[in-house]
Amino acid sequence: MIMNEEWAARIQSFFRFSKEEIISLGIAILLASFLFSLRFPGDVFTFQSWFFYFILTLVVAAISIVARISSQKIQALKHGYYAEFHLVWAALIASLLIGIFSRGYLPLLFLGVITTSFMVRQRLGEFRYGYSFEDNAKLVLDGVVTNLTLATIFALGSFMFPGNYFFETGIIFNLVFAVCTIIPIPKLDGMTLLFGSKFLFFVGIGAIFLYSILLLSSTKIGLVLAISIGIINKIINLLWTA
Repeated sequence: MIMNEEWAARIQSFFRFSKEEIISLGIAILLASFLFSLRFPGDVFTFQSWFFYFILTLVVAAISIVARISSQKIQALKHGYYAEFHLVWAALIASLLIGIFSRGYLPLLFLGVITTSFMVRQRLGEFRYGYSFEDNAKLVLDGVVTNLTLATIFALGSFMFPGNYFFETGIIFNLVFAVCTIIPIPKLDGMTLLFGSKFLFFVGIGAIFLYSILLLSSTKIGLVLAISIGIINKIINLLWTA
């Protein structure tokens, strides 16, 4: 396990988004925003009302997707990998078609995949040294955890401002993103998680199920429990890696 100083140095030296990644993220954010804006408050459709909710959804999607990918890239550097986000066009098209034909009732977020490349120098001294499927499974699970954390933050905003479209969309968006991530579809992150560590795969399923119940209950006790579980998990991780 590397020291925090070394991790910080790696982040400073290697954390960046390539031009291709920025384009891919832009496409993913626009598509995700469109899918989630197909269903918006109101019975009468007007372009002005739709565009207003599309912009709100665009902000939610940008925060959620960029925060998740950034977290995964940072965690990858800790283990000696360079992570990049790539679109999976077949998954994107499938998500778009399902979203349109369901009229927005089934906004699936099969957007892309995180791929890692082996950083030889940064992996020196690591256990088994070579490419680790379990490390990459942990990277996928980190994306799920990031989505659940963001869903909790949006739920806190929704609790403070009941009925707010922005916060309610943020909850659903991140829960759906977490669910889609863990589904083991070839060439997507769920398959990496399943074959990298079946234990972590079922941990992810359990975490999504638990947080979905707590956050969608829209109760104070549910929100408190979700925040408490997140804090306890963070403390355990810090103590485990200390």
